[in-house]
Amino acid sequence: MEKGGGQPEQEESEVSEAAGCSETLLQVNDVDPPVVFLCGRCQVALGDSLAWRGNDEEDDMIFLKSVSENVVVAKEQDISMAPKEFGCTTVALSCSGCSLKLGKIYKCTPKRLDCRRGLFCFDVSAIESYILGSGQNNALSEDRKLLTFETCASVEEEVEKVSFLSFHFASRTGVLLKNTSVSEES
Repeated sequence: MEKGGGQPEQEESEVSEAAGCSETLLQVNDVDPPVVFLCGRCQVALGDSLAWRGNDEEDDMIFLKSVSENVVVAKEQDISMAPKEFGCTTVALSCSGCSLKLGKIYKCTPKRLDCRRGLFCFDVSAIESYILGSGQNNALSEDRKLLTFETCASVEEEVEKVSFLSFHFASRTGVLLKNTSVSEES
């Protein structure tokens, strides 16, 4: 098996309605934040939406033109016996982290599936996705500065002052209480 780490050997195919496929090509635009696709089992990164070529909702698949090195491409080719893709030659895709079967690359297809040939085709049930920027943590506001060496020394100095004042007030309070209890006894 070899690592994915890029594009398949064959030339890229564009997913289009003209090729007779039911897949839809979604345009990645500046408004949509990037999406990272992860292995559904071990969560390693498999690819991202910058390599997006389309999806097929009927077959629950997404298509990418390139993937990360975490995708392992099998060396042996299989001939599909599934009714929708009977006779297609495919190569299996799996996760390098946990060996989960992720999908396939179509090497030889009938005309109606030509739009899938050469693309990394992932089963949606085998992957998860993360939208970049969807986290809940935000940058520190201007009034919340980071603690640096200089500010740490300043804070230490303030703590020493407060400690001294606390000790001073505690000893004075002790003297006052002692004087109060002595005067009550007399």
